[in-house]
Amino acid sequence: FDPSMKPGNYTNHSNHQFYRIGIGNIDGEHKGKSTLWKSDEQYQVATLSALMRQFDISYIDLIRMDIESAEWEVLQDWLDEELFQFIGQLLLEIHIYVKQNKCVDVQPFARIVNSIPLKAFW
Repeated sequence: FDPSMKPGNYTNHSNHQFYRIGIGNIDGEHKGKSTLWKSDEQYQVATLSALMRQFDISYIDLIRMDIESAEWEVLQDWLDEELFQFIGQLLLEIHIYVKQNKCVDVQPFARIVNSIPLKAFW
């Protein structure tokens, strides 16, 4: 699932399909600041629970997520919906952007990370 890929859904291998939709904390069209490296501002997103229902998935062995600071809302959504019990491993790129050289309160971010019921390793 990656909305920054070429248009449309396609298959690179029988076990490797691409869907041009991103993970989000809402279902529908993402609007606003881009969460993509190429800075598109409008694209389709879906919650993890919606994707699991749509594709009839009960357990995910591995999720790799790099969504340019939108991970905080998505992780909170997964905590609220208790979805971590259906995830084996999470590879996560974390973004905390400093605005105008001002210190950022990292406590809300730390609370989310420390609430994830998976074992952290570095």
